[in-house]
Amino acid sequence: MRAIVTTPDSPGRLIAVEAPAPAAAPGIAVVRVRASSINRGETRLVPMRPNGWAPGQDLGGIVETPAPDGGPARGTRVVGLADGGAWSELVAVPVERLAPLPEGVTFEQAACLGVAGLTPLRALRALGDVVARELLVTGVSGGTGNIAAQLGVAAGATVTGLARSAFALAGVRIISALDDRLYDRVIDTVGGDALNAAMAHLRPHAKVTFFSGPAPVTFARGPVTVEAIYVYDAPGRFDDDLATLADSVRQQIAPLLDELKIMRAREGDSLAEILNTTLDRLTEATNGVAELRPEIEQRFQDRLAQRLTAATGPDFNRQRLLEEVAVIVERSDVAEELARMHTHVGHFRELLAAGGEVGKKLDFLLQEMNREANTMLSKTGGVGGKGTRMTELGLAMKAEIEKAREQIQNVE
Repeated sequence: MRAIVTTPDSPGRLIAVEAPAPAAAPGIAVVRVRASSINRGETRLVPMRPNGWAPGQDLGGIVETPAPDGGPARGTRVVGLADGGAWSELVAVPVERLAPLPEGVTFEQAACLGVAGLTPLRALRALGDVVARELLVTGVSGGTGNIAAQLGVAAGATVTGLARSAFALAGVRIISALDDRLYDRVIDTVGGDALNAAMAHLRPHAKVTFFSGPAPVTFARGPVTVEAIYVYDAPGRFDDDLATLADSVRQQIAPLLDELKIMRAREGDSLAEILNTTLDRLTEATNGVAELRPEIEQRFQDRLAQRLTAATGPDFNRQRLLEEVAVIVERSDVAEELARMHTHVGHFRELLAAGGEVGKKLDFLLQEMNREANTMLSKTGGVGGKGTRMTELGLAMKAEIEKAREQIQNVE
């Protein structure tokens, strides 16, 4: 399998290599990684770890080999938190750190729920009741802070997010500097000056959580309780908490997906109407060419007669003329192209009506239509008279085909 490991031979101390695939064991499943994310802590560890260390904790993927003693079955879509190696194609993960991924939640979304999701979830849990409480989240523009703010809103808190610059986040008041408001609860994701500033804006008996390493830290500053959260030691089951986070994403995404489906249906109906109108014009031009075919044949005959008269006088062989005209007409006849064009248009309409992922098929049909239009133009060019009108119709076909090709770029 391919894996990213540390090495002194790369400027960033990371390199992709071929590595042995992990094996399942009691309590350990092997997951094929479909998406992983990068945590700041991992990037800090890269220079300090020995050569060959495989980083990566957060992942979304599919169980390749289940644990022999239970856990998610083979083929299950999962969100997980590995002890390392999630930046690889395959990774071994304890089954208690895996949770099934709900339908509608992507692997990419799942890969953001490990450390970045569990930490704020457990920090919020440590704060106790937050319903109708003023909650301040520092570093709200970062991944952990952003999730903390959204979880706070879902839990019923009145959430303020502190960020360097303002941006929109549903249900959250975003500020770039602390004002006169006081807070009952704080989740600090930044530390340093931001944490010190937040401590000056607390109500009596407020609670503050911040993130730390494995050593537990809890202390009181006056009537305020301050607790350090280390995601691996905080109370809670990993599988349950990962499932809670994934379901929260699903609940927020479901209404958006419904709106998206409605919007796409409307766009699809509008696009189908535009394409059918384009096909109507294309059919009209094709029928116009068909009506001109007899006149074009006569035009070929007249033009050849004029040339023979100019070259030999009026006493040329009329039978020879008819034979030559027959050859020219056969070479310039567009009956087959017209028939194929009508067939392509009919098939195009059938695909539009059937729906589904037809974009590539429609694009192929338009290529074929364009080929037929080019052939008609080449066969009837230079005739003059009604031939000029046929050229106009051929160019009109190509214009409509190009319009349709532009539109189907929006069709899957």
